[in-house]
Amino acid sequence: MMTPVSASNDTKPQPTRRGLLSRGLAAAAGCLVALPAVGALLDPLFRSAKEKWRDLGPAADLADGATKRYLIERRAGWQAVQEPIFLVRRGEEILALSSVCTHLGCRVRAHKDEFRCPCHQGAFTKEGEPLRGPVTEPLARYTTRIERDRIQVRL
Repeated sequence: MMTPVSASNDTKPQPTRRGLLSRGLAAAAGCLVALPAVGALLDPLFRSAKEKWRDLGPAADLADGATKRYLIERRAGWQAVQEPIFLVRRGEEILALSSVCTHLGCRVRAHKDEFRCPCHQGAFTKEGEPLRGPVTEPLARYTTRIERDRIQVRL
């Protein structure tokens, strides 16, 4: 008597415990590698859209025509860094200007009637507009307001 032969040749090897473990570990390692990238992509969706205003002190401390340097703490990746900004008062208007030169990123310094970049002798007006040198773009501006006689800047 003959034994019947199966019509299909589906003789797949059964997974071993070692194979399942190595696949599970590889999947876990892949998730660990991808998790920071997914977090960075989704972070803006979960951040608060609330405006972040920083109080810089009494408005009376900044006289008309004066320029004053302030240190603002900002997040740079995972670190908190101190970034200098300049406040310039023109009557009731208060300008908040970045201290980063738009040419190559050096820190500008306040002088009597202008801001000067020590790296390539670029200069900006007190309003942050390019004056001379290799600079072509104005200094970055931040939004300001006066709330209860205190200067605030939005970062």
